[in-house]
Amino acid sequence: MQKEYNTKFKEEMMLYLKKNRDRRVSAYQIYEYMQENNIKINLTTIYRNLDRLTNAGKLLKVKHADDGCSLYQYLDGDKECEGHLHIQCKDCGGIVHMDHEGMDLINKYVQNECGYTLDCKDSVIMGKCDKCREKK
Repeated sequence: MQKEYNTKFKEEMMLYLKKNRDRRVSAYQIYEYMQENNIKINLTTIYRNLDRLTNAGKLLKVKHADDGCSLYQYLDGDKECEGHLHIQCKDCGGIVHMDHEGMDLINKYVQNECGYTLDCKDSVIMGKCDKCREKK
């Protein structure tokens, strides 16, 4: 079994992920954050650590629909996160969790009208939040 070491990089990466828990971020965004904070790290190491955190259940990993890029979201120990849809703003990347009442309506519709059962873990509905719509 490989021993885990706490490094400045890991501490900073977790800090960044926790500060951005309401949105999904890319490895490159983490890389840019590290560069801005004078932490020398390469993208390979970032990806390796993101994979470890994902496998440990601390991050949710999804593919962006437009370009297939992997995005990561800190789960904060919220296993319910896998049981409901998320709505993400296409402009700012902000994420909100759909409430149980809304999920019940969507689940019933999808099952009765389409013949499908939702797998919410990797699903996200894209749109624009009120703030971004007001900017335009």
